Amino acid sequence: RYRSMAGAFGALGGDPTCMNDNPAGLGVYRGTNLASITPHLGFTSTETSSDVKATSKDNNLSISNFSLVFSFMPEVNDYLVNFNLGLGINRRQQTFRNMNAVIDHPTGSMGEYLFEQANSYLDYYEMPADYLGTAEAWNDGNVPLLSVMGYESFAIRTDEDDPDYVTNPIFDKIYQQSNMCERTRNDHYNISMGANFNDVLYAGITFNIVDFNSMIEHCFTEDSERDMSGDFITYDNRVETKGSGFGINLGLLWKPTDQLRLGAAIHTPTWMDMKEYNDASMDAYNIMYRDACKYAEQFKEPLPQNWSDFNNRIEYSFSTPWEYQFSAAYIFGTQAILSFEYDLTDITTMKFSRKMYGSRADELYYDDMNKTQRQYVKAQHTFKTGIEYRLNPQFSLRAGYAYKSSPYDKKALFSDIKPSDISFVYRTATKLNYNTLDGQHYITAGAGWRSKSWNIDLSCVSHSIKEYYSPYTCDFTDSDIFNFNTHSLEWDLSFGYRF
Repeated sequence: RYRSMAGAFGALGGDPTCMNDNPAGLGVYRGTNLASITPHLGFTSTETSSDVKATSKDNNLSISNFSLVFSFMPEVNDYLVNFNLGLGINRRQQTFRNMNAVIDHPTGSMGEYLFEQANSYLDYYEMPADYLGTAEAWNDGNVPLLSVMGYESFAIRTDEDDPDYVTNPIFDKIYQQSNMCERTRNDHYNISMGANFNDVLYAGITFNIVDFNSMIEHCFTEDSERDMSGDFITYDNRVETKGSGFGINLGLLWKPTDQLRLGAAIHTPTWMDMKEYNDASMDAYNIMYRDACKYAEQFKEPLPQNWSDFNNRIEYSFSTPWEYQFSAAYIFGTQAILSFEYDLTDITTMKFSRKMYGSRADELYYDDMNKTQRQYVKAQHTFKTGIEYRLNPQFSLRAGYAYKSSPYDKKALFSDIKPSDISFVYRTATKLNYNTLDGQHYITAGAGWRSKSWNIDLSCVSHSIKEYYSPYTCDFTDSDIFNFNTHSLEWDLSFGYRF
């Protein structure tokens, strides 16, 4: 019911989903215990509005919600009508996406990126090029990790004419392919309490325990020939992020008349402990050095390893943004409901910080990252509206629409701004590609059947997302930025039993 009305439920309540929205709505239940479960089925596809060819089609089946609500009515109380307790498991976010992108004759190249990045470092620190091939370079935090990997994989090498710089492979023409896999889930375990005062004022609180897991894999290949017979560079990276945390939702619901309801809620940040696992490997082969590799001893050159692996684990603390919700609903007798909701998520208040046992250098690093992100993010606004029409006492039809604005400032969405300036999007050293979100649209519909003890609710949500994607940043070379449009169709079927 919540999803079929686009989530415009902050002033309505009487649904288990209010535990994650406005917990005051839990107080609307009166003398009724409820158990509900919601299977979820999602279909996702991606298309592009630019020259790059991209395809993605995925589907997934899961359980998105399980809830229990217990209602208690005091024997004698002049003000408290009833007090309710809610327990719930709610999947707030779920991403299941595979995407393949093919780019013919791109603006820049990975070879150029590695070449320019390495020479920029060598020039600034006045280091010889062969330092990139030493064990010290691996452990030197000032050395760009990709430069070390590129040197060890033979994607770049010492310039024979100038040992203080590196050379890069020369590609007459370039063919690029990106394969991306993204899996994200964000589960909330809720303990909620809601109270009803005189059937006029409702108050509630939810304690959230959050379990977050994200995995992003990216395989990037650049070749001078489509059949992989020429010069090539292959770069694979994988970032897995896990976290757990705790947050609180507070809410009020006021019913000044039998028809009008007004609601407000505040969601505190979720304070999370994060663990991030980074894995990357690079491989390269250059036709121009093929013979030199065969006779390495004669040329006094080390044999190229043709591989370079990196793995790392870091831990840090993270707090999500503050959220504020304001809602209103009007009840048209027993036949219809019209509801509105406005949500403000202040992205600028999210914060990275070191763990208690972290170093002073870690603290300075996260302080710098927080300052950088505040330059390129802004408050996110969400507008929701929903309607329900009851055909008879048992059967209802529902529809809704929601719009969620981009959390990024405009200067972070266009190609004339260097993605390196917004490295907070993907902060790991191995994550080369990046994407930013634009506005999101939700069109919803559904139906529900309700009896004295049972209820069945069906919803369908069409979700459209516009993203800006680049296979690598443009701080050291030109990079193509493409517009991806992702569409998902999500079905939920809830079963509820009152006892």
